[in-house]
Amino acid sequence: MEMFPGRRGADRNQGGCRWGLPGLVLVLISLGWGAPAGARFFYQHPFPDVDWLVYETAHFRIFYYPQEEWTARKIAKYAEIAYHKVTGQFDYPLQEKINVVVRDQEDYSNGWAAYNFDQITMWATPLYYILRGRQDWIPDAFTHEFTHIVSLKANSWKSEGAVVVVGQGQVEDGVHNIDFGAAVVIGWNTPWFWAEGIAEYGTHLAGFNWWTTSRDMHQRMSMLEDNYLDYEQMFNRGMAGTSFDGERGYQQGYTMGLFVMEKYGKEKWAQLALNSGEQGHLSWDKNFEDVLGVDGPTLYRQWLQWMKDRYRRQAEPIRRQEHLGFSLKPLARGGWPEVLEKNPDGRWKVRLWPQRCIPREYRQRDNLEALAIALFDDPEQTDRLAALDPFALQRLIEEKLHDAGIRKRYLERFKELRRRYGLKSSRVVFWNKKQRKSAMESQGQWHMYPRFSPDGKWLAYSKRRQLVLEPVPEEEQPQFTGYCIDKERREEIADDTKVIRGASSFLGYEFSPDGKKVLFSSISCPNTSLPCVSLDGYYRMDLYEYDIASEQVTRLSRRLRAYLPSYSPDGKTIAFVHVEDGQNHLGVMPAAAREVRPDGTCLLQGRRMKDCVKWLIRRHDGTLLGQPSFSPDGRQIVIDLYHDNQQDVWMLDSDGGNLHPLTWDRAEDRDARFTPDGKAVVYSSDRTGVFNIYRLDLASGRVVQLTNVLGGAFNPFITSSGDLLYSYFTSYGLRLYALRRADFFNRPATVDYQVTAEQVKRSLERQEALPEIAEDSDSYNPFSPRNWAPPIGVPMFIYERRGIEIGGQVLLVDALDKHMLAATMLLGQQSVYSLTYVNNFWYPSFYVGWTRLNLAYEFAQGFTSSALAPSRSDPHFPPPVNYKNRQVADFGWVGFDYRLAPQLGFNGRYVYRHLSSKRSSGTKEQAFLTNNTYTLGVEYQDLARRGPEADVNPRGGRRVALDYGFVRTGLPTKDWADVEWLGRSNPPGDHSDDYRYHELQLGYTEYLPIFWWNKEGRHTLELHLRAGWINRNVHRWDEFFAGSLHPLRYVPTFSTTQEFAGYEDFSLRGETMLILGLSYRFPLARHIDRRFGPLHFVSLWAEISGTMGNLWGYTADYARDRFGNIMRNPESYWDPAVIPGSIRRERPFFDISSKNGNYMLYDLSVTLKLKAYLFGVQPWNSFIRIAYGFNDIIGQYEVNDDYAFVDAYPNNALYAEVEPKSIRISIGIGSNFD
Repeated sequence: MEMFPGRRGADRNQGGCRWGLPGLVLVLISLGWGAPAGARFFYQHPFPDVDWLVYETAHFRIFYYPQEEWTARKIAKYAEIAYHKVTGQFDYPLQEKINVVVRDQEDYSNGWAAYNFDQITMWATPLYYILRGRQDWIPDAFTHEFTHIVSLKANSWKSEGAVVVVGQGQVEDGVHNIDFGAAVVIGWNTPWFWAEGIAEYGTHLAGFNWWTTSRDMHQRMSMLEDNYLDYEQMFNRGMAGTSFDGERGYQQGYTMGLFVMEKYGKEKWAQLALNSGEQGHLSWDKNFEDVLGVDGPTLYRQWLQWMKDRYRRQAEPIRRQEHLGFSLKPLARGGWPEVLEKNPDGRWKVRLWPQRCIPREYRQRDNLEALAIALFDDPEQTDRLAALDPFALQRLIEEKLHDAGIRKRYLERFKELRRRYGLKSSRVVFWNKKQRKSAMESQGQWHMYPRFSPDGKWLAYSKRRQLVLEPVPEEEQPQFTGYCIDKERREEIADDTKVIRGASSFLGYEFSPDGKKVLFSSISCPNTSLPCVSLDGYYRMDLYEYDIASEQVTRLSRRLRAYLPSYSPDGKTIAFVHVEDGQNHLGVMPAAAREVRPDGTCLLQGRRMKDCVKWLIRRHDGTLLGQPSFSPDGRQIVIDLYHDNQQDVWMLDSDGGNLHPLTWDRAEDRDARFTPDGKAVVYSSDRTGVFNIYRLDLASGRVVQLTNVLGGAFNPFITSSGDLLYSYFTSYGLRLYALRRADFFNRPATVDYQVTAEQVKRSLERQEALPEIAEDSDSYNPFSPRNWAPPIGVPMFIYERRGIEIGGQVLLVDALDKHMLAATMLLGQQSVYSLTYVNNFWYPSFYVGWTRLNLAYEFAQGFTSSALAPSRSDPHFPPPVNYKNRQVADFGWVGFDYRLAPQLGFNGRYVYRHLSSKRSSGTKEQAFLTNNTYTLGVEYQDLARRGPEADVNPRGGRRVALDYGFVRTGLPTKDWADVEWLGRSNPPGDHSDDYRYHELQLGYTEYLPIFWWNKEGRHTLELHLRAGWINRNVHRWDEFFAGSLHPLRYVPTFSTTQEFAGYEDFSLRGETMLILGLSYRFPLARHIDRRFGPLHFVSLWAEISGTMGNLWGYTADYARDRFGNIMRNPESYWDPAVIPGSIRRERPFFDISSKNGNYMLYDLSVTLKLKAYLFGVQPWNSFIRIAYGFNDIIGQYEVNDDYAFVDAYPNNALYAEVEPKSIRISIGIGSNFD
């Protein structure tokens, strides 16, 4: 559950001016507020087809629609209960009502709270997964989010709302080639572990949350495997690596609250918020001292010892009788680790087994005799070796191999055999905590649902977002046989392995009875790399069928919201679970049906049919279900069923009758499945405090425990030979395990599942009393002030161009994100006024806005040392002539943004640009350029954005953007009208020069993880292309531009900050653009994980970048005087005089670019990137870049960024200025990277 909503907005080019205050851009981006783009603020899709209603309670406004009324009613009940419980914990009653938005448009389960907007969002679909366990979703999740609201308001300094101040400054020194910028956002100061821990703890005290077996499992294995978060990592989510680490932070915060309650008092964990809000501590170490009397590190050490002692006691009896089996896959990079001991220096001594098997040929009598001689120098030991099973024999061989005298003789005898199997000897390694974590997590985290196909040809299992099918029958599995698969066969298996992308670990799958197909559920468009387009934004769980031979995927349903599917034994029927309004239904449909819809219609044998879905369980009381499993004869179904705060294994007839429980107690029973003979059911249960696999005999009711594990055992599957496959929980992830039938724990479980039919009937008839809300609900009015979040204001302090601007930004947005209004004003030496309105009433977002920038700057004019040759005549002005100037830019825009898919967007916009200047005080503003730009664009982005390193090191995926623009430009004044240069001839006295043009821009960036010499793939190769074409010669303000750009300055969507970083910003221009970039990024220190005052340093990265390419324009034959000097244009002072009819377009690569004097440009840069956080919440990413441009830049205008413009006539109007090749330094402190 997230505290704050996350969103991304695309910043579109509004003209690409050389000047412009960066503060506005920084604030809009860093706070996630709408810039002149159609990005939505709270929610990704508007769903205009939904008819929203509003129901008010004493302290809440609940926004819902009729199809999710049951969930809204339950929230209405528990919201008021939670209000008094939570505000009472903090003694902090709220002054305003809280908006609660209930969503069920997405098949998604989560919630978030934004305390500064007085808003909670709850998804109706209950969250149920292995790391949390089963709880009553609405009371638990809502109270968690509401505790966020209250605790963070109490934590805010002297205010119920957020107090946020933005400061930023930038200095650009073109003379010394240094750009420096710094930014800071002050206002949030909440450790991550406390923010989530207090929400869990507060829900615990309210009675809606408890320490489940799943949570206990996660923390137990984290402590026993030395994989807990340290004190610094707990402060910020960005310091935690994986999704398991994210959950670890939640639960460590929760258990720390329980520890504080036990040692210091029940109220102390909440009192930390009140003290922080009153004192305004910038350091929470001081806050801990004030409230608890100990600093943060001391509290952490006390809690850690408390946790370790607890789990050490719990683990000891289990370890003495552990029945775990063998992992089907390597557990770590390099093989199967066996932890031997922990050294005094904190490192773990680990024996790493590259394989857990022996060649089958070892069992031959002559080889056994050779082994006996090699290992013991005694052929009489042959019978002893023959009595050992393969696993024991392999272990004995490995142990003996470490005797150097034996190794040589053994290898000589079996060298060829070992080579054929690719066998290596085990080795001892020493891992510290981070090395062990890296090695163990390299295999992934969500390996679940192992099972064999009915024909025995395939082993299948699910990963997080894919299904894997390996052609390895049970009789070949080394974990069952003990015998290795040779290298040739392994290569064959690798070549024939199938992967179904888009099939989630959590949505379930099943083989068809003949083993030729796989039935699965997916939210996206599976097994394709193309974007999954949805014009109305709905993405539902649907059923798909994968043909193993052809690798083709067939869609079976259409927005059915179906998951956890199963085939009947005859393959004619499919059972599935349907989700709707916070509850589950069990349905069946014909396996031959297609286009099955929620209304029950389908295509069957080419005809549209009704009543294709038969509901076996369809209750409206919050019942939740697991994956159904058919009995081998197809007459019965077993399923996990949660009702009335209890989850058990239930059975029903395949026609829906005779629903009754098989288990009946307060344990959490899950993952029920028939055994192959149909005589028993296997399932996972936490009845002993640890999840283990149990077998329930249907005839006798006898229950036997099959596993006895330290972590947790889930997803059982009994093979045709009676062995067990299951998912085993470790703190590094879920792993696939096999336990042979001969090794079952087989301990009878003492159970009391006696329940009468009357008890079952009363339980099923019991329904929770919920308030009726429909008649008292009003239609949602997006314009009503009652439905808007509180206005948000942020003071801003900006330093730029040796001046200070002070102002702020105000944001208004309604609860459902139907529309938003943002206003910005900065006053000082320069001024900014901006107003943006975004409307999300329909599928595309529409936006309109206006911005005025009034900028002051000084520049000098005259001859400078950058002139190529001395003038042969007197200068026009004594050098230098200094000007105090002001330029005013007005931008107006209107446009739309339409998301066709999560990765694909289409946009269009109209931008009006009006530029004017005042050359001295008291003079009138004089317009020098106007633009009317019409643009259509498409963007595609499929970057892997998950994980804490996604901002500093995006890897895997690409970004593509393509824009077409039509522009009408006006040059209304004589001084700025490039009449002849633009190929135009106007009537006498007409000094304007209006023209039209078309332009195309393409941006493409590919992020390639590098594994060749970096097994973790943390190194990234980034390829970048930017290309552009304008169909005619245009004024310099309309040309494409390039050069070093600081992140605090405007960076175009198509560009990157490392592109041509070795050249002055905006020094490269032209009508034809082709730029290629290559960057290599790698970590210098991935785990700094240190805190210094309010700063949290996470990691340090290096990036080596190079750019090649150029921007080409137009050239001509120039008019020269009698001395050979190029003459100036009499109608446009800044431009040369050209011979009419000689203007021509420069050819890329073949012509010198007349605007920079080079065929091609090259640069190289090295960047250090520091990922950091400020006050534990606000990203404070910083960098330093050193770049070198390999070319001199010579140009007609300001190319050296010294604010001295050269009047070079009459000697050379084209190459008046020079920027010699040199080193450029760019520094950003808290400015982000790009």
